[in-house]
Parts: sequence; structure tokens; C-alpha cells
Amino acid sequence: MSGPGPLTAIKQWFTSQPDDIQRELALLVGTQLFDVEPQVLWDPAQSVPLLLDWMDDAGKRYRQVGKMLCFKACLENILRKRDSAEDWAESEAFLRSVAGEGDGEMQKSTADMLAKHPARAKQWIALSADWYALAGKIFDLDQLDRWAFKA
Repeated sequence: MSGPGPLTAIKQWFTSQPDDIQRELALLVGTQLFDVEPQVLWDPAQSVPLLLDWMDDAGKRYRQVGKMLCFKACLENILRKRDSAEDWAESEAFLRSVAGEGDGEMQKSTADMLAKHPARAKQWIALSADWYALAGKIFDLDQLDRWAFKA
């Protein structure tokens, strides 16, 4: 694998995302990776640096491979219901089905989510495609072995 190591490539991919996506990914992935107080993960000033520090590629390569695999598993668990138009159509149908339920605040929240839904769908589908393209390069097993075990 030429260029940066795979963990550095993941970190570069993460930092190339818009700030709002970085914050959301740090919360969602961090919830699965870190045993910290919830307020740490809800605070982007703490959660984004926490995830970036965790992605540090210093140390033994086999530990870097472990971090990469953990990140991949957590992220793909999150993306699996956000990576296609069908998933987002299902989500929209659910939101519409509950739009009239609950108190005024819940109805307002649901209306806000529905208003943002098309843009979020487009953003997450593109993010997913971008991730899967990167992961296809980084997690090619032969290439990963060559990187992990090179002298």
C-alpha cells in the first residue's frame, strides 16, 4: 500500500467530511468504541478529538490493524441503514407515520426531521459510497497483509 498507512487514510477520510458529519460520526462511532460518560460524546469539542486521538497511527502495526477493524465494524454498523435510497425511503415512511402523534414538541421535531430528510439522505448515501470505496482499497486482505507485515 503506497502513500499513508491505512489508519492515516481513515483519519484523512474522517477529517475530510463536513463538520456536522464529523460530529455525528464521532458520537455514533464513539458510543460503540469508548466507555466514557455520555456528555463527552455529545460534546463535539471532546468527541471529535477523542476519536482522532484514538486513530493515531503510532504504535505497532497489528494494533493499528485492530483499530482499523474496530472502526470499520462500528462505522459499517451505522451505515447499514443509511447507505441506500431504499433505507431512507423506509425511514421517511416511518417518520410520516408518527408525524401526527405525540405532543407539540414531538410533532415539531418530526416535522424538522422530515424537512431535513432529503438532504440528509443524499449526504449519507454519498458518505457511505465514499467510505465503501476507501474500505475496498484499505481492507483488501492481501494488501492489508503486505502493509501489516512489511519490514
